[in-house]
Amino acid sequence: MNTLDYNVKGVKSFRGMEGYGFNATLYRGKIKIAFVIDEANGGCYHYDWFNRAEDKILRDHCESLPKEVVYDMEIAVDSDMLVGALVDKYENDKRFSRLCKKSTLFRLKGDPDDGYQVYKNTPYNEFMKKFLIDKYGDTLEEILNEKY
Repeated sequence: MNTLDYNVKGVKSFRGMEGYGFNATLYRGKIKIAFVIDEANGGCYHYDWFNRAEDKILRDHCESLPKEVVYDMEIAVDSDMLVGALVDKYENDKRFSRLCKKSTLFRLKGDPDDGYQVYKNTPYNEFMKKFLIDKYGDTLEEILNEKY
């Protein structure tokens, strides 16, 4: 999903009535545009806009995006989907960054897109890089530590 230059900061997750919710600050570039709350009650997100014009800019951007395929259905992207994707990315980046400090994570061709193989308690360095390349050769698709 094309998120333009939108991002979130200060994400705080919590357990709500229907799963996990969050509070986050939404930015377009370096401009703080809204405080977003998912109350985890099954409803839409709540936006507290710092500049009301940003609401229309975000909606227009979402309307310009191609439809997403979810369970064989095409769904138009809305603000909640875009912000939800940003929060997921933020939380995954934070989790992977923490994991990559102490372990080596990698994926081979044919591994699931959302799964990584792990050498626990083995920090990534030049020795590990050479070891992975020597052991797996052309089947080595990605070393996640190089991203984080």
